[in-house]
Amino acid sequence: MAIAEQIGERIREIRRAKGMTQAALAEATGRTEDSVSQIERGLNLPTIDTVLALARALTVPVDHIISSPELRKVDAEKKSELAEASLMLATMSPRDLTLAVKLLRVLAENTTAESR
Repeated sequence: MAIAEQIGERIREIRRAKGMTQAALAEATGRTEDSVSQIERGLNLPTIDTVLALARALTVPVDHIISSPELRKVDAEKKSELAEASLMLATMSPRDLTLAVKLLRVLAENTTAESR
């Protein structure tokens, strides 16, 4: 499924869950009903301004529109690990912190190289 279709599907799901019509969403975002329909059907990829307007009108974070539920779950899991890592790094001596950052850079470079 193309990205425009995925985003359109999520917008439609959120709008319906909120009990909104396309006309109401169009009015709330300053877009036309036809524009909202085309976005929901994946015919048009919304601009950043439109995504921001849709998120405000639907009262959801932007990432609920532009990322998949699976990706948001992974991000939530990462947040816990990132918080733990941040606490560990904050309590390290300057020497250990420098070493930890160097190790992270090597890991990041290896991850980038493997994904190529």
